[in-house]
Amino acid sequence: MFRTPSRSVVRHPVAVGIGAACVLSVLGLNVAAFVRGEQAPWLLGSVIIADMLVVAAGILVAVREVLVAEKRVETTAESARVAVEKSQARLSAIVDSAMDAIITID
Repeated sequence: MFRTPSRSVVRHPVAVGIGAACVLSVLGLNVAAFVRGEQAPWLLGSVIIADMLVVAAGILVAVREVLVAEKRVETTAESARVAVEKSQARLSAIVDSAMDAIITID
């Protein structure tokens, strides 16, 4: 259901450039609003909206990472359960065959 993007996509120069441009534009907007806030109320409103979008994007990324990690844990737990069942079956087969080889002497 959820796929982690490949490392090459995340580290692609275009993706890094777009991310850096977004960060710089939000920072620039915050600085401009701080300096000229009372003269341009629309600037304060746009900063609030931009900051809320950044926080929302961060929350979405965090939720996605948690869901991917949970899926990974479920997969790991399932493979561990299968490995334990195989190990128990092998031990049972060894013990069953060993009983044929045991000779009791009085």
